[in-house]
Amino acid sequence: MIYYFGDSNTKGIGTQGSPKPNEWMHIPYSNYLTELSGMRSKNLAKCGQNFVLNIRELIKHLGEIERRAKVVIFQTQFFCNPLLRFPELEKDGLHDFVVTSYLLNKNPHVHETMDKQFSESDKQVMTDWSYKFEERRSYYEYLYLIDIFRYLSSKGINCKILHWVDPFTIKLPDNEFSIIISDTGCKTAMQFLSENFKNFTIEESTNGEWDDPHTDNFHNKIIAETIYHEIFPK
Repeated sequence: MIYYFGDSNTKGIGTQGSPKPNEWMHIPYSNYLTELSGMRSKNLAKCGQNFVLNIRELIKHLGEIERRAKVVIFQTQFFCNPLLRFPELEKDGLHDFVVTSYLLNKNPHVHETMDKQFSESDKQVMTDWSYKFEERRSYYEYLYLIDIFRYLSSKGINCKILHWVDPFTIKLPDNEFSIIISDTGCKTAMQFLSENFKNFTIEESTNGEWDDPHTDNFHNKIIAETIYHEIFPK
């Protein structure tokens, strides 16, 4: 059994947003990899799920994985996208805010896209903190994942981490679980595709008709094949 953890790149978005649902459908690499392996699989990825919640999902299923898994693939879109929790002004309780790529990109319009409940000064503090510290802090959460995978490996389970994009402020930590996608040493799916192929997003492959940044099916199949050869070498 293969267990998958990740976001929409692993879960797939199907025909969500497709202008031609009968013709264009997003099929993730995980579908192709499962087919290549001939194994059963359980896809626990969720669209938009961040790094921290994926680690939590992995821990929640740890007992089941010990009993049933032969392979675990943990895909992360961004090395840093933890949760911040702040009081909800309009109702009792707390609200989760996800630190995502636009904070680390220092997008000039970042404040326009952040929660309207934040003051301008709070928005600036969060942006500055995220860019200077948050990804570096997440390194320690990454080490939790490594420790979990070393434990599972001691049980004979093949564990792999698939990094989708490069970190913004740090280098990917070296470890025995990171997938090297090609002989040239590419460590992320996007690096591999950008160095070897053109027009690999849905938007590009549909000439802008489907405005979506996910990788298209042809290239998802190529990613699956490269991962397959690493996990199941001849």
